[in-house]
Amino acid sequence: MQVPHLPQMSLFYTALTLPTADNLKDGSITVTHTLPGAAHPETLTVPLKPDTTELSRIEVTLWSVPATAYEMEPYYNDWFSKHFGFEVLLVYLGSSNRSTLGTMAPQPTGWSSWIPNIPGLSSLSPGKDVLTFADVAPYHITSTTSLGDISRRLPDGEEMDMARFRPNIVVSGAPSPFEEDFWGELLYHPANRDPVTMILTHNCGRCKSVNVDYSKGRPGDGPQGQILKLMMKDRRVDKGTKYSPVFGRYGFIGSSLEQNTFFRVGDEVTIAKRNESRSTFDWPGLTN
Repeated sequence: MQVPHLPQMSLFYTALTLPTADNLKDGSITVTHTLPGAAHPETLTVPLKPDTTELSRIEVTLWSVPATAYEMEPYYNDWFSKHFGFEVLLVYLGSSNRSTLGTMAPQPTGWSSWIPNIPGLSSLSPGKDVLTFADVAPYHITSTTSLGDISRRLPDGEEMDMARFRPNIVVSGAPSPFEEDFWGELLYHPANRDPVTMILTHNCGRCKSVNVDYSKGRPGDGPQGQILKLMMKDRRVDKGTKYSPVFGRYGFIGSSLEQNTFFRVGDEVTIAKRNESRSTFDWPGLTN
Protein backbone atom coordinates (compact mmCIF):
# COMPACT_ATOMS: atom_id res chain seq x y z
CA MET A 1 0.00 0.00 0.00
CA GLN A 2 1.48 3.30 -1.10
CA VAL A 3 0.58 6.98 -0.86
CA PRO A 4 0.47 7.68 -4.64
CA HIS A 5 -2.26 5.05 -5.05
CA LEU A 6 -3.96 5.57 -1.66
CA PRO A 7 -3.53 9.24 -0.66
CA GLN A 8 -5.61 8.65 2.49
CA MET A 9 -2.57 6.86 3.92
CA SER A 10 -1.17 10.31 4.71
CA LEU A 11 -3.83 10.66 7.43
CA PHE A 12 -2.10 7.96 9.51
CA TYR A 13 0.66 9.36 11.71
CA THR A 14 3.20 7.26 13.58
CA ALA A 15 5.17 7.83 16.77
CA LEU A 16 7.96 5.57 18.02
CA THR A 17 8.50 4.57 21.65
CA LEU A 18 11.95 3.04 22.02
CA PRO A 19 12.40 -0.05 24.18
CA THR A 20 13.98 0.33 27.59
CA ALA A 21 17.34 -1.11 28.54
CA ASP A 22 15.60 -3.42 31.02
CA ASN A 23 13.01 -4.76 28.59
CA LEU A 24 13.60 -4.75 24.86
CA LYS A 25 9.97 -5.76 24.29
CA ASP A 26 8.67 -2.45 25.70
CA GLY A 27 9.08 -0.64 22.37
CA SER A 28 5.99 0.26 20.39
CA ILE A 29 4.60 2.25 17.47
CA THR A 30 1.55 4.43 18.08
CA VAL A 31 -0.55 5.00 14.96
CA THR A 32 -2.95 7.96 14.98
CA HIS A 33 -5.70 8.32 12.36
CA THR A 34 -6.67 11.95 11.93
CA LEU A 35 -9.56 12.88 9.64
CA PRO A 36 -9.79 16.57 8.65
CA GLY A 37 -12.01 18.30 11.21
CA ALA A 38 -12.25 15.26 13.50
CA ALA A 39 -12.46 16.21 17.18
CA HIS A 40 -11.02 12.99 18.56
CA PRO A 41 -8.36 11.16 16.52
CA GLU A 42 -8.22 7.40 17.09
CA THR A 43 -4.98 5.66 18.02
CA LEU A 44 -3.60 2.14 17.88
CA THR A 45 -0.49 0.92 19.70
CA VAL A 46 1.47 -1.84 17.96
CA PRO A 47 4.35 -3.68 19.68
CA LEU A 48 7.68 -2.94 18.06
CA LYS A 49 8.69 -6.58 18.48
CA PRO A 50 5.52 -8.70 18.67
CA ASP A 51 5.41 -12.28 19.90
CA THR A 52 5.31 -14.34 16.69
CA THR A 53 4.60 -17.70 18.34
CA GLU A 54 0.95 -17.77 17.27
CA LEU A 55 1.22 -15.62 14.14
CA SER A 56 0.71 -17.02 10.63
CA ARG A 57 3.41 -16.63 7.98
CA ILE A 58 2.57 -14.73 4.81
CA GLU A 59 4.46 -14.11 1.57
CA VAL A 60 4.91 -10.45 0.66
CA THR A 61 6.43 -9.00 -2.53
CA LEU A 62 7.51 -5.35 -2.54
CA TRP A 63 9.22 -3.77 -5.54
CA SER A 64 9.75 -7.18 -7.17
CA VAL A 65 11.47 -8.61 -4.07
CA PRO A 66 9.70 -11.33 -2.01
CA ALA A 67 9.93 -11.85 1.74
CA THR A 68 8.24 -14.02 4.33
CA ALA A 69 6.50 -12.02 7.05
CA TYR A 70 4.03 -12.53 9.90
CA GLU A 71 0.36 -11.55 9.70
CA MET A 72 -0.62 -9.61 12.81
CA GLU A 73 -3.65 -10.53 14.93
CA PRO A 74 -7.19 -9.62 13.78
CA TYR A 75 -7.32 -6.82 16.38
CA TYR A 76 -4.75 -4.79 14.40
CA ASN A 77 -6.04 -5.76 10.96
CA ASP A 78 -9.62 -4.85 11.91
CA TRP A 79 -8.53 -1.40 13.14
CA PHE A 80 -6.83 -0.54 9.86
CA SER A 81 -9.63 -2.10 7.79
CA LYS A 82 -12.19 0.03 9.62
CA HIS A 83 -10.35 3.27 8.88
CA PHE A 84 -9.50 2.44 5.27
CA GLY A 85 -12.94 1.08 4.47
CA PHE A 86 -11.67 -2.18 2.97
CA GLU A 87 -9.78 -5.22 4.20
CA VAL A 88 -6.20 -4.48 5.24
CA LEU A 89 -3.53 -6.76 6.71
CA LEU A 90 -0.76 -5.48 8.95
CA VAL A 91 2.37 -7.61 8.62
CA TYR A 92 5.58 -7.83 10.63
CA LEU A 93 8.84 -8.64 8.86
CA GLY A 94 10.55 -10.20 11.87
CA SER A 95 13.96 -11.69 11.19
CA SER A 96 13.40 -11.91 7.42
CA ASN A 97 14.76 -9.41 4.94
CA ARG A 98 14.61 -8.46 1.27
CA SER A 99 17.46 -8.43 -1.22
CA THR A 100 18.68 -5.41 -3.10
CA LEU A 101 18.53 -5.72 -6.89
CA GLY A 102 20.61 -4.38 -9.74
CA THR A 103 23.39 -2.02 -8.66
CA MET A 104 21.32 -0.31 -5.97
CA ALA A 105 23.57 -1.49 -3.13
CA PRO A 106 27.24 -0.45 -3.04
CA GLN A 107 29.23 -2.71 -5.36
CA PRO A 108 32.41 -4.54 -4.21
CA THR A 109 35.62 -2.99 -5.48
CA GLY A 110 39.27 -4.02 -5.63
CA TRP A 111 40.20 -7.45 -4.32
CA SER A 112 36.80 -8.07 -2.75
CA SER A 113 35.09 -8.04 -6.16
CA TRP A 114 37.08 -11.15 -7.15
CA ILE A 115 36.23 -13.31 -4.12
CA PRO A 116 32.89 -14.69 -5.40
CA ASN A 117 34.70 -16.10 -8.47
CA ILE A 118 37.36 -17.99 -6.50
CA PRO A 119 36.39 -21.60 -5.62
CA GLY A 120 36.26 -22.18 -1.88
CA LEU A 121 36.36 -18.48 -0.98
CA SER A 122 32.85 -17.38 -1.88
CA SER A 123 31.83 -17.53 1.78
CA LEU A 124 34.30 -14.71 2.49
CA SER A 125 32.61 -12.36 0.06
CA PRO A 126 31.29 -9.11 1.59
CA GLY A 127 27.65 -9.51 2.59
CA LYS A 128 25.06 -8.22 0.16
CA ASP A 129 23.06 -5.30 1.53
CA VAL A 130 19.53 -6.24 2.50
CA LEU A 131 16.32 -4.31 3.08
CA THR A 132 13.37 -4.40 5.42
CA PHE A 133 10.13 -2.91 4.07
CA ALA A 134 11.82 0.20 2.67
CA ASP A 135 11.33 0.62 -1.09
CA VAL A 136 14.78 0.05 -2.61
CA ALA A 137 17.30 1.40 -0.06
CA PRO A 138 17.41 1.94 3.70
CA TYR A 139 18.17 5.67 3.52
CA HIS A 140 16.89 8.56 1.44
CA ILE A 141 18.82 11.83 1.65
CA THR A 142 17.50 15.23 0.53
CA SER A 143 18.74 18.82 0.64
CA THR A 144 17.01 21.93 1.98
CA THR A 145 18.71 23.96 -0.75
CA SER A 146 17.03 21.83 -3.42
CA LEU A 147 13.70 22.11 -1.58
CA GLY A 148 14.02 25.89 -1.84
CA ASP A 149 14.32 25.54 -5.61
CA ILE A 150 11.07 23.53 -5.70
CA SER A 151 9.32 26.15 -3.55
CA ARG A 152 10.35 28.90 -5.98
CA ARG A 153 8.23 27.19 -8.62
CA LEU A 154 5.12 27.84 -6.51
CA PRO A 155 3.17 31.12 -6.23
CA ASP A 156 4.50 33.76 -3.83
CA GLY A 157 3.85 32.84 -0.22
CA GLU A 158 3.62 29.08 -0.83
CA GLU A 159 6.30 26.60 0.14
CA MET A 160 6.87 22.91 -0.56
CA ASP A 161 6.76 20.69 2.52
CA MET A 162 9.83 18.42 2.74
CA ALA A 163 7.65 15.71 4.35
CA ARG A 164 6.02 15.11 0.96
CA PHE A 165 9.38 13.80 -0.30
CA ARG A 166 9.57 11.41 2.70
CA PRO A 167 13.33 11.49 3.41
CA ASN A 168 15.12 9.80 6.30
CA ILE A 169 17.85 12.43 6.45
CA VAL A 170 17.72 16.09 5.42
CA VAL A 171 21.01 17.93 4.82
CA SER A 172 21.23 21.72 5.00
CA GLY A 173 23.94 24.07 3.79
CA ALA A 174 24.49 22.83 0.22
CA PRO A 175 25.76 25.78 -1.87
CA SER A 176 23.55 25.07 -4.90
CA PRO A 177 20.31 23.22 -5.67
CA PHE A 178 20.52 19.59 -6.76
CA GLU A 179 24.27 19.26 -6.34
CA GLU A 180 23.43 16.09 -4.38
CA ASP A 181 22.77 14.42 -7.76
CA PHE A 182 26.55 13.95 -7.88
CA TRP A 183 27.27 13.06 -4.26
CA GLY A 184 28.92 9.64 -4.00
CA GLU A 185 29.72 9.45 -0.30
CA LEU A 186 28.89 11.46 2.79
CA LEU A 187 30.71 11.47 6.12
CA TYR A 188 28.56 12.02 9.19
CA HIS A 189 30.38 13.39 12.22
CA PRO A 190 28.34 12.52 15.32
CA ALA A 191 29.42 14.28 18.51
CA ASN A 192 32.08 12.31 20.43
CA ARG A 193 31.92 9.39 18.00
CA ASP A 194 33.85 8.21 14.96
CA PRO A 195 32.60 9.41 11.55
CA VAL A 196 30.06 7.23 9.75
CA THR A 197 30.20 6.70 5.98
CA MET A 198 27.03 6.88 3.91
CA ILE A 199 27.42 5.57 0.35
CA LEU A 200 24.93 7.17 -2.06
CA THR A 201 24.25 4.89 -5.01
CA HIS A 202 21.31 6.29 -7.00
CA ASN A 203 19.02 9.27 -7.43
CA CYS A 204 15.36 8.98 -6.46
CA GLY A 205 12.78 9.30 -9.25
CA ARG A 206 9.59 10.85 -7.89
CA CYS A 207 5.96 9.76 -8.31
CA LYS A 208 2.49 11.23 -7.69
CA SER A 209 2.97 11.09 -3.92
CA VAL A 210 4.60 14.55 -4.02
CA ASN A 211 1.23 15.98 -5.17
CA VAL A 212 -0.64 14.69 -2.11
CA ASP A 213 -2.00 17.13 0.47
CA TYR A 214 -0.99 15.31 3.66
CA SER A 215 -3.42 17.30 5.81
CA LYS A 216 -6.44 16.23 3.71
CA GLY A 217 -5.47 12.78 2.47
CA ARG A 218 -6.06 13.61 -1.19
CA PRO A 219 -4.25 15.27 -4.14
CA GLY A 220 -3.44 18.90 -3.44
CA ASP A 221 -5.30 21.83 -4.95
CA GLY A 222 -3.83 24.25 -7.48
CA PRO A 223 -0.03 24.37 -7.92
CA GLN A 224 0.47 22.31 -4.75
CA GLY A 225 -1.20 19.43 -6.56
CA GLN A 226 0.98 19.90 -9.64
CA ILE A 227 4.44 19.59 -8.09
CA LEU A 228 5.31 16.53 -10.17
CA LYS A 229 4.43 18.38 -13.39
CA LEU A 230 6.47 21.43 -12.32
CA MET A 231 9.49 19.21 -11.71
CA MET A 232 9.12 17.50 -15.09
CA LYS A 233 10.39 20.62 -16.85
CA ASP A 234 14.02 20.26 -15.79
CA ARG A 235 14.43 17.39 -13.32
CA ARG A 236 14.11 14.41 -15.67
CA VAL A 237 17.86 13.91 -15.46
CA ASP A 238 18.26 10.16 -14.91
CA LYS A 239 18.35 7.87 -17.95
CA GLY A 240 17.27 4.91 -15.81
CA THR A 241 14.05 6.62 -14.72
CA LYS A 242 13.67 9.01 -17.63
CA TYR A 243 9.94 9.69 -17.15
CA SER A 244 10.28 10.61 -13.48
CA PRO A 245 11.83 13.81 -12.10
CA VAL A 246 14.65 13.35 -9.59
CA PHE A 247 14.79 14.65 -6.04
CA GLY A 248 17.13 13.15 -3.44
CA ARG A 249 19.57 10.24 -3.25
CA TYR A 250 19.38 6.65 -1.99
CA GLY A 251 22.01 5.64 0.55
CA PHE A 252 23.57 2.74 2.47
CA ILE A 253 25.74 2.66 5.58
CA GLY A 254 29.30 2.09 4.42
CA SER A 255 30.34 -0.73 6.75
CA SER A 256 28.68 -3.32 8.94
CA LEU A 257 30.92 -2.01 11.74
CA GLU A 258 29.05 1.31 11.51
CA GLN A 259 25.53 -0.13 11.58
CA ASN A 260 24.89 0.37 15.31
CA THR A 261 24.94 4.12 15.39
CA PHE A 262 22.56 7.04 15.71
CA PHE A 263 22.09 10.09 13.53
CA ARG A 264 20.94 13.18 15.37
CA VAL A 265 19.67 16.57 14.29
CA GLY A 266 22.67 18.90 14.14
CA ASP A 267 25.31 16.30 13.21
CA GLU A 268 27.89 17.73 10.82
CA VAL A 269 28.05 16.27 7.31
CA THR A 270 30.87 16.54 4.79
CA ILE A 271 31.03 15.42 1.16
CA ALA A 272 33.62 12.64 0.98
CA LYS A 273 33.20 11.80 -2.71
CA ARG A 274 31.67 13.50 -5.74
CA ASN A 275 30.83 11.60 -8.92
CA GLU A 276 31.82 13.06 -12.28
CA SER A 277 28.46 12.14 -13.80
CA ARG A 278 25.00 11.25 -12.54
CA SER A 279 24.33 7.64 -11.67
CA THR A 280 21.75 5.69 -13.68
CA PHE A 281 18.87 4.17 -11.70
CA ASP A 282 19.01 0.38 -11.89
CA TRP A 283 16.31 -1.73 -10.28
CA PRO A 284 15.20 -4.59 -12.60
CA GLY A 285 11.57 -4.30 -13.60
CA LEU A 286 11.13 -0.75 -12.31
CA THR A 287 13.18 1.33 -14.73
CA ASN A 288 11.31 3.24 -17.43
